[in-house]
Amino acid sequence: PAYRFFHRHRVVDDRGKPVGYQKLDELRDALRPILLRRTRAEVAKQLPERTDEIIRIRPTAEQLEISDNQLSIAARIAAKKFLTEMDLLQLQKALLLARMAANSTFLVDKQEPEYSSKLERLGELLESLIEVPDRKIVLFSEWRTMLNRIETKLDTLNCDYVRLDGQVPQ
Repeated sequence: PAYRFFHRHRVVDDRGKPVGYQKLDELRDALRPILLRRTRAEVAKQLPERTDEIIRIRPTAEQLEISDNQLSIAARIAAKKFLTEMDLLQLQKALLLARMAANSTFLVDKQEPEYSSKLERLGELLESLIEVPDRKIVLFSEWRTMLNRIETKLDTLNCDYVRLDGQVPQ
């Protein structure tokens, strides 16, 4: 139970705030029969050969317009002789929005219609990939909103999936 774990292994300050852990060797010994711990080398032997394929996808005109606008803002700021804190924040935001637009216009403006050459191409790839029954596909995205858009695509393909992101409780 949590109360026993916290009492035995957690170190707290005088206000009860956790500052560290103790007796972790005991915890490891107690969990050893239950917990499967494998090294990267052990797992690598069981995985199929990795296949990397770089697919270059041209943005839609709408994506390109957003990206170009943001990159011109970034260029104007970067051309300044001295940068203020506000300049740095605006520069970071402009570069972030340009990267987001490369995925989908929806990530930037949260408005339909959505323009995303990547989602279109992903849909085509998924159709062919899910034809193999035992195939496992792992998709990564920096943005949860993009994962939402991908989920919609998977739902239309009647594809089973599991989603792990920062909102999944530990």
